[in-house]
Amino acid sequence: MNIEDHPTVKRMRAIADARVEKEKDGIAAAWLRQLALECGACRVKLLSGKVLMPVEDSLTQGEKERGYILACQALAQSDVVVES
Repeated sequence: MNIEDHPTVKRMRAIADARVEKEKDGIAAAWLRQLALECGACRVKLLSGKVLMPVEDSLTQGEKERGYILACQALAQSDVVVES
C-alpha cells in the first residue's frame, strides 16, 4: 500500500487542508499544516515490538535508525514497549 493511501494519512491531510483553507495568513497556514502532520512532540523510542508508521515526516533518518517512532502515528503490530 502506498503510504499516501493509508486512511490515517488521508484523514490528517484532510484536516490540515481544511485548516489551511480557512487561514489567510501564509505563515499561520504553514504552521497549521506542520502541526497537523509533522509536529514530533510525541516522539518516543521503541524498545520492543513492531509498529507501522504511516507518517514519519518529523523524524530524521538518524532518529528512525535509532528506533524512534511517533506515538500519535504508530499503529501497533504487536505488543510494544516505548521509552518517552
